Amino acid sequence: MKSQDIEIDGEKLKYHPRAVLQWLSMRNHPELRMSLTPSYVEISPTNICNHRCSFCALDFMKDEIHELQPEKLGHTLKELCMFNVNAVMYGGEGEPLLWKHLPTVIENYSGKGFPSIGLTTNLSVYNHDLYGIISKKCAWIKISFNAGDRRSYSVVHGVNSTVFDRVKENICKLVNFRDGSGSSTIIGAQMVVVPENKRSVDKFIKTMKYLGLDYVVIKPYSHHLETISQRYSKIFYGDFFSIKTWKRHETENFKVYIRQETAEKWDKKMRGYSKCHAVPFLWAYISSNGDISACSCHLRDKKFTLGNIHESMFHEIWMGQRRAELAEHVFNDLDVNTCRVNCRMDKVNEYLERIAHPQQCDAFI
Repeated sequence: MKSQDIEIDGEKLKYHPRAVLQWLSMRNHPELRMSLTPSYVEISPTNICNHRCSFCALDFMKDEIHELQPEKLGHTLKELCMFNVNAVMYGGEGEPLLWKHLPTVIENYSGKGFPSIGLTTNLSVYNHDLYGIISKKCAWIKISFNAGDRRSYSVVHGVNSTVFDRVKENICKLVNFRDGSGSSTIIGAQMVVVPENKRSVDKFIKTMKYLGLDYVVIKPYSHHLETISQRYSKIFYGDFFSIKTWKRHETENFKVYIRQETAEKWDKKMRGYSKCHAVPFLWAYISSNGDISACSCHLRDKKFTLGNIHESMFHEIWMGQRRAELAEHVFNDLDVNTCRVNCRMDKVNEYLERIAHPQQCDAFI
């Protein structure tokens, strides 16, 4: 896998011009914009997690145990094919590998006609059959591995330090499954920088490179609107992400992505757009209890909850009145300055802002 084959930073809408043209032509027309379908759907199959990460954005979703019904999710995935959804990602509130139905669902609902699959995991769980499936069926797998040494890992992940070595072993197994099958699955790791792990970034990069991953991402913390813990809400990075020596580890087959611009946005609490253009049009989030939300920044806000796949079909929910009402709210009333800095759709919104208002963007002058 060559590093130039990997597209990690930025948004992917530029690869889907038809969706952008539809959005551009319909966004100002209430009746027409309801026909816009999501390009990307995030799915949280369970909110059960075996780690207690210090930076967990969704700690407020752990009050009750929830898991998706596999039959209902299967019907939903079939519907997403009809909507021409480009990609789904399994992750979210809990550890997706703890959901016992994941191997069957990925095996049965992947390949031709179905959206490409991504997976975000702490990879602390080993399952021979599951690793064989995800190493072949997933377009990409991103491992949350947030330190370069045992002690920092233990503190940040809220686990015993022995888990550090177990996950490294699991990474080796996953890479071997991928390489042995000739699969093109891209496997990388990300590290959220917080005070407890910031001194281990270089060790993290070297370790992931040694284990055979395709890339690493070094990223800042981003505070969710509903997060219970305020531990890092005032964190300030300054010039920390300008460290250029991390790039020395790059090779043709290993890429190091440093989210310096994202860190600067966090420090300055700034955005490159005046309105949210993506919600409720281009993406959706399916919670572990079956709720479909138009925005993961507002998971408990009833305005953003469109319905539940355990009660209704996806197309009925997506084309329903609640989404029409939300579209009006987002279009006319939502102040993006009250939203999460560096939200999931941040890069998409910047891109769409340039498309909608090219005369106001330096990139088009």
